[in-house]
Amino acid sequence: MAEAWPVDVRRPDELPEPLAARLAEQLEQGEIVHKRIWVPADPGPLSRGGRTSGFWMLTRGDQLLVATDRRLIVGAAAAADETSRWLAIPYASVLAWALTETLLYGRVDVCGERSGSLVKASVEFNTVGRWMIEEALLPLKTAVLGIQAQPASSRSVHRPDPPGLSMKFINFLRHELLAGEWPVGLVFEEARFRRFFGLWQRLARPAQLVVMTDLRLLVIREEPGFKEARHGYTTASLPRRHLGDVTVVDAGPNLAVRHGASVAVLGPAQAESERVRASA
Repeated sequence: MAEAWPVDVRRPDELPEPLAARLAEQLEQGEIVHKRIWVPADPGPLSRGGRTSGFWMLTRGDQLLVATDRRLIVGAAAAADETSRWLAIPYASVLAWALTETLLYGRVDVCGERSGSLVKASVEFNTVGRWMIEEALLPLKTAVLGIQAQPASSRSVHRPDPPGLSMKFINFLRHELLAGEWPVGLVFEEARFRRFFGLWQRLARPAQLVVMTDLRLLVIREEPGFKEARHGYTTASLPRRHLGDVTVVDAGPNLAVRHGASVAVLGPAQAESERVRASA
């Protein structure tokens, strides 16, 4: 899988076709590209190559994440018998975004509004290159949150860690906060289980941390699973100015966001998450 982590592409002519041509078609007159990330294809278990494991379960083809001065553009060149899929979401229309990490599997989901409906763009990546994805999302965070978004460099002695949290969730939270951002209120909720047939239990919702900052609502949810080795998580971000337009809801063990009558699930489905863990 060494060839599968994201590659930073600086010139359009370095992109493989049809991504290069499709990107040129997507860009508007005068639009400035701030960051361009190309995630090379991984054949995956469903390809003609017959691989037994893989991480790119959505597209099974090259993926592109482009942050411009106006929009976030996501392109996915699917398998030969499928059509290419593209979605451009203006920053003013972004309602929420989420970042998922489970071992080597990573995924970013961005939800926005188009003609009153909820739309979602997703990119999967190898977490060895997570820092590239995080850098590509900084223009989005700057535009949507109204600040010059930069990752927090270190802990502040003037702002100690919130008390009562496990080190796991403290580390999750530290990783997600931006420079100058800090919780103004938080609630930790233990995992919930539902009994069936009287004896067995089914996971209804993993443990999660709900955090309000002066910029956004953060919901950090542990990856689904019954075993103790649950190291992955999904973090959903909802800008405060959109909290009246979009809400976080449960979709089984997954997080989801609702806008009007539309619901978009964040992160991989539980079955896919288990395949990722089994193939690692």
